[in-house]
Amino acid sequence: MFEKAFGVAASLYISLVHKTSKVEMTGEDILSGTEKYVVGFWHGESGPLYPVLGHTGSYIITTVNSRGSLIDAVGRRFGYTSIRLPDEFEGQNHIFKVRNLINGPNAGHLAMTVDGPLGPRHECKKLPLVIALASRRRFVFLSIRAKRRKRMNRRWDKFSFPLPFNHYEFHFHAPVTVTKDAMDSLREQINKNPS
Repeated sequence: MFEKAFGVAASLYISLVHKTSKVEMTGEDILSGTEKYVVGFWHGESGPLYPVLGHTGSYIITTVNSRGSLIDAVGRRFGYTSIRLPDEFEGQNHIFKVRNLINGPNAGHLAMTVDGPLGPRHECKKLPLVIALASRRRFVFLSIRAKRRKRMNRRWDKFSFPLPFNHYEFHFHAPVTVTKDAMDSLREQINKNPS
């Protein structure tokens, strides 16, 4: 019950922010083709993201705990399909589950945080790149910047709370092919892209 109410309230607020703000997007033309990507972004900058990919039939990864339930409630209101995973997991079953869902009959982009769900902040994890490799998809990093934002400095991700009447910039970086040998260097490149 709380999750549903939260989803309604949060999605209405995010829609208000999006509609009252100047939104500039660059590189988004890659989404107009048939190729599907793993799109990664920083956890703390994800607040205004929902309207950007929601219309594309994208998937998002959320945790199986109560935090994930709240994200799922908001995501569904914007047209995302959630894939629920534990915060930490071992083994390949989860990766195969994700691969089969995003490459299945209802194939779509996969949107996920690269440093979440538990951080450290702005340190890219292996999981987004492993999923890209396993699903044979290219990886796209998405930079999200806001002119006016309220940071929650006590959170590990210093979450940037979206504000209305703002100026947002979304930049889709060039897609990259993930290989096993280049994974560490790619993570280092991503770490150099703070929003």
